[in-house]
Amino acid sequence: MRSSMVMSNGNRRRHRLNAVREEKGSSMKFRVWSMFGCGFVAAFIIIAVNIPSFGPRTPNSERRARVLCLSNEKKMGLAFIQYAEDYDLKMPPSTTWMDVTYPYIKVKIHCPKVSHGYGYAYNSILSNTAMSSIPIPSEMPTLYDSTKLGLNETDQVTSAPISGRHQFGNAYGNNYDYTDGHVKWKHTIPPP
Repeated sequence: MRSSMVMSNGNRRRHRLNAVREEKGSSMKFRVWSMFGCGFVAAFIIIAVNIPSFGPRTPNSERRARVLCLSNEKKMGLAFIQYAEDYDLKMPPSTTWMDVTYPYIKVKIHCPKVSHGYGYAYNSILSNTAMSSIPIPSEMPTLYDSTKLGLNETDQVTSAPISGRHQFGNAYGNNYDYTDGHVKWKHTIPPP
């Protein structure tokens, strides 16, 4: 008697599916999902969990460093704009750019990929320049990743790492902040 009351897993599943089909009707869509033993929500969760694996294969620490660096440059770009608004729409002097923008961000930023020093340089062409005299602000770099590591480093955008400091997928590049306030990663020549 007892053995006839116990259902096998296969019988239990068929019995459950038949009961549900009677309640909901036997549409083809429902049959397909029922055959695989999962519902729409379960399938959605499986897909959502695997979505990050479809993108470029960049380790999390590298991605974090690139994003943190972009964020640092964005903060500095906004500090340059705030400084200019307070000082008759003139950009900071190249000799003290990090010192004079300190009150706007309250921290001296450094690139997370640099173990010592700061890792950023300011475009010396913009030193004490009126913002109205910059021909195309969206194409004029203000701040960028640099091989110079000291405080208040400056040059005419010549010290950007040639092989790139930040990896994105299989490509290397550097982060640049532009005079209009936008920041972007630009591809460089891949390292050998």
